Parts: sequence; C-alpha cells; structure tokens
Amino acid sequence: MISFIILSTFFILSLSGIRRVLTNSYNETFLNKYTTNSLKGIAILGILSCHILSDLNLYDKVVYGMVAYVCYLITTILAPLCVSFFLFLSGYGCLLSLKNKSETTWKWLYQKVFRLFITATIVLCIQYLFVYIFNYRDLFIDKFSFIMDVLTMTLPPRSSWYPKVQVLAYISLFLSYITIRKYNKNLFLLFLSIFWLIYVMFCIYINKNWFWYDSAMAFPLGCLFAEYKDKIIYIFSKNTFLIGMIMSVLTVVLFISTFYTGVLSVLILCLVANIAVSVLSLKISLKSKILEFLGKYSWEIYLCHFACITIIKRMDILTPYNIVLIVLITIIMSPLLFKTGKYLTGKNFKFS
Repeated sequence: MISFIILSTFFILSLSGIRRVLTNSYNETFLNKYTTNSLKGIAILGILSCHILSDLNLYDKVVYGMVAYVCYLITTILAPLCVSFFLFLSGYGCLLSLKNKSETTWKWLYQKVFRLFITATIVLCIQYLFVYIFNYRDLFIDKFSFIMDVLTMTLPPRSSWYPKVQVLAYISLFLSYITIRKYNKNLFLLFLSIFWLIYVMFCIYINKNWFWYDSAMAFPLGCLFAEYKDKIIYIFSKNTFLIGMIMSVLTVVLFISTFYTGVLSVLILCLVANIAVSVLSLKISLKSKILEFLGKYSWEIYLCHFACITIIKRMDILTPYNIVLIVLITIIMSPLLFKTGKYLTGKNFKFS
C-alpha cells in the first residue's frame, strides 16, 4: 500500500505540471526554463521514490504483497529514465551556455565542477559529524577515508556514482568543445557520442550496472539538440502531433518491454523518451511550483536524501513511517544548502 502511495504521488505530481502552450513561438516554448526545471523536478522525484522503496525494502512481496513488488519493478525502470532526463538536460543546457559565451575559458569548467564539489562536501561533513556524535564509527573508517570521500564526492556507504559521471560529462564536453568543435561541429558530436558509447561498453564489460550506463547516451543526445536547436525545432514543428504521438507510443512500448528484455531496451527507452519530451514541449509546457522547487534544488535533494536515509538506517529507526521524516528533512535542508553554496561560490550557482 505504501509503495502504491509513493508511486501514485510521483505520477500525480508529474502530471499536475502539464500546461497547454498558448504561443506559436516555438523558440520560446521548446525546452524552455519552466519545462526543463519542472522536468528536473520530475526526475529527482522519481529517483527519490526509487531510493526510498529500495532502502526501506518496501518491495518485498511476501511482506507487502504483489502490488508493492510491481511498484518496485516500475521504479527500477523509472530510475534510469529519470537519470537520463538529468543527463539530457545537462548536455543541452551546458552546450547552449558554452555557445552563448563570447570567449570560452577554463573558468566555465571550474564553476561547474566546484558547484557540485562544495555542496557535496558540506553534506559529507554533516554526515560525518553525526557519525562521531552518535559513535557510529563502523560506517566510516578513518581520516583518510574522509579525505578520499571529499575528493571523490562520495557519500558512504554508497558509491555515489552520479557526481563522478556528471564531472566526466563536463570534462568531456568542455575539452571536445575547445579542441574539436571549432574545426567541425559534426566531428565534435561524433566524438562525444563515441566517447559515451565506449563508457557504456566499458561499464557493461566490468559489470558495473549501478553506474546507470543505460542512461549515459542521453548526454550526447542533449548536446545534439543544443547544437542543431533551430533545425530540430523546424523538423518537429512540421508535424508536432504525429511525431509526438509516435515517440510517446514508442516510450510506453519500450517501458513495458524492458521488463522482459535487457539493457538495450533501457538505452533506447531513455533516448526515445527524451526525444518525446522535446517534441511535446512545443505544444505542452511543464509548469508547477512544486516541480520547479524540486528542480531548482535537485542536486541538494539528491545529496540530502542519501545522507538522511544512511543516518536513519544506522540508527535503526528506518521504517515506512520515517518516509515523512526523510522527505521533510530533505526539503528543509536543500534550500539552506543551496544558499550556503551560493554564498561560498558566488552568484553563478546553477546546476545543469
């Protein structure tokens, strides 16, 4: 029942942001700031739901019934899809920001990486402080482990893969942008696609499925949409309804098929779903105060909910009824973290 409530809340909040576009200016509607911010909100909400279900073991069909298990299966597909939204929007937003700069410097890369690093360090320090106050030394080993966790943006006992992959995305985009793109745009996009395809193949080879390699190709797709934004808008605007319907139906079919197939279906699902969202953004806007709030503080929410779950789980008070406590602490702490990070790093403090 609890699993069903969590999943239902996710879908209700996601659908609540849908608004009809009232302008014919496609440049204003295509993946505008309201849609992208709300889409980030949907993505972090989906990830939060998935982690709560898995960490609280709310999917156990013996304890909670078959409905709970089905809900869990849905979130296992939902998780990489939500991650792909982040990576797609990251590729799209980052390349647009680079193109809009008159002069590209290393400061851009520094700001992007430091934005992630400073907030992760604050959360990690708070988590370690709780460990020492309550004497939970079994969670972390020594000072050396703390230093390594800070440098790698890791929130133990988790691998915290996402910050590492996001940094890799920033570096791969920036280096290829300043070296290859000035000679050939197509070669630049080809390089990015091959780079991330190698990353996917490497993760499959070493069997690191928690690195969400099935979402990774959404990043170069976002770069493609940013590079040829005007051409893509022109193509989509010719028959928005038909293209949108085809991509939406394909998304549903692929979502269902992933229960019976493997990684390839998820890879294709993540790409098709992001194309579908992009097409539909010409006619439908996502605009919701709740989703925009979640989207604005998505990075802080990602960090906070991990730390909350870890500490509460170690205190042996992790029950289905603590979901409210985890969500409440996360929602309160995230804006405070954002403001602290903004104060420490300056005004340019936006996550994309």
